[in-house]
Amino acid sequence: MTDEQKNAFKQEVKHRMGRRLNGWDYAGRGIYMITITIEGRRPLLGRLVKIGGEWSVELSAAGRIVQDCLAEIPTQWPGVSLIAVQLMPDHLHFIVFVERQQQKPLGAIVGSLKAKSTSRYLAAHDFGASAKAQNSASAKAQSSASAMAQENLGASAKAQNQAASAKAQNQTQNGAKFWAQGYVDLVLLRRGQLEKMIAYLRDNPRRLGVKREHPDLFKVLRDVEAKGMHFSAIGNHFLLEAPVIFQVQCSRSFFAYRRERLDTSPQAAKRRTPPQAAKRGTPPQAPRCSTWRILRDAQGRPLVEKTTPEFEAKVAAALEAAKRGAVLISPCISNGEREIARRAFEAGYRIITLQNKGFPPIYKPGGKLFDKCAAGNLLMLAPINWPYVPGEKPPTRESSLVLNRIAQLLAGEGAAEIDYKGATMRGIDDMVKNLCAGNLAASGQAQNGASAKAQNQAQNSTSSQAQNEAEYCASPLAVKFHCASPRAAKNQGEEL
Repeated sequence: MTDEQKNAFKQEVKHRMGRRLNGWDYAGRGIYMITITIEGRRPLLGRLVKIGGEWSVELSAAGRIVQDCLAEIPTQWPGVSLIAVQLMPDHLHFIVFVERQQQKPLGAIVGSLKAKSTSRYLAAHDFGASAKAQNSASAKAQSSASAMAQENLGASAKAQNQAASAKAQNQTQNGAKFWAQGYVDLVLLRRGQLEKMIAYLRDNPRRLGVKREHPDLFKVLRDVEAKGMHFSAIGNHFLLEAPVIFQVQCSRSFFAYRRERLDTSPQAAKRRTPPQAAKRGTPPQAPRCSTWRILRDAQGRPLVEKTTPEFEAKVAAALEAAKRGAVLISPCISNGEREIARRAFEAGYRIITLQNKGFPPIYKPGGKLFDKCAAGNLLMLAPINWPYVPGEKPPTRESSLVLNRIAQLLAGEGAAEIDYKGATMRGIDDMVKNLCAGNLAASGQAQNGASAKAQNQAQNSTSSQAQNEAEYCASPLAVKFHCASPRAAKNQGEEL
């Protein structure tokens, strides 16, 4: 097998817990944050303690074994150094800097750490002796006849017995399995990402402590019902019961952040050097993604490229409503909607955000959203039938239509006026109904069974269909939605 074939094979390996960057050379230079978990999420590495108001992890004997194995990585793997480490009771985060091309990929480093720490853990707890003790009673009970028969077994049978013995030993060790299978790696690509991840690692004990103090706010709820719609949710679900919910909606033309285009080429990785890692040699500058990133100031606030009087009016209206006690709701699709949400958070107001994908089994909000959630000021909702997908899910026209419509339905009288030309009200509501698996609760839709049946039968007629659409679009929330009929959209040359 050629070196090229071997490298291609390395790229095809997929771990259960998932790699984050397809096509990346994991034997090459780079800065990686790695997460591995204990099998079954058992708190074997230590316990969370709070001393003087500060949260920290008090390592167990197993945790100290893992810590020692981590410290040996630079010696075992020349050209690989540790930048940061954080052991948690049931998982481990660490950041490594691969300074030069390695003979083996990142998975070999992680696999070696797991194998070495597992071996030392099993030896420290003498699992082999325990297994022998458990089997000693049955071994002594064997009859002398079977013992003689065992001695007369042929070479082939002996080989089979040896294989069975090895299998039993492996099963014994698997019964006391230390690490879960696989790992998660994150290639630190963007400027400032390294500092963010180091801060995240250091803040992990506090975040876990806050989560344990407020368990209800950080539990992913899989079926929260509101206005006949069903959602996955995390945060303060009582915000849905607020008497006034005010929808935040802002056109992309009103406001924009300053952005720059990013580059992912291998050449860019070799050219750039993050100053944070200068003391550890000359690493590749985090290659930038093939997308746009928002530029920020020294305090981390996004820089503004464009603002308008219309945007400032929307900010004033939203913050005034929140000041009077309303809960804001926003899909945070456009830059303007994100900026309004950011200002509302800074002012300490409450907000419901809508997500365009579901939540993973284990999840907690990141960054500043974590503290907003702990304070009870945040609720994150996702339509119950939208699955979770790793990484960022780019918004589409369809998802934007759905999320804005859901926000309208939840806001009721506080819904924003939105004009989506080319979209039909019934088509959008059908999408919402399918994704939320519930009956839409739009006001003005109360109809008796005979009327509904008559309208369904009338759909076979072109004229009746047009009349049905007109009546549907005349409902109170439909008027705010400003949806065009199919014919109007077709006449305007717009794609449905």
